[in-house]
Amino acid sequence: MGGQVGDKGSLLKSGSDVIEIHDTQKLGGGQFISYGKVVFGGFSVGDSVTARVDANTRKATERNHTSCHLLQAALREVLGEHVHQSGVFFK
Repeated sequence: MGGQVGDKGSLLKSGSDVIEIHDTQKLGGGQFISYGKVVFGGFSVGDSVTARVDANTRKATERNHTSCHLLQAALREVLGEHVHQSGVFFK
């Protein structure tokens, strides 16, 4: 939630079929979608897969997300309760 980076990793089917996942995002209604590319084999609707999350990326995301909350708390303490984080990112 809050716009942090989605999980990365892979979906594996029995044998050596693999989808490399490069992003995962939450949609409306509490559903999640993973974006990826089949790098070997083939997949069909209804296939059973095993999900493997890139642990290093997830830990880094967790650390960054936590640091944002700490920074937000510090800014509110120093500048006042009117300070709000809106989740908007400008390039």
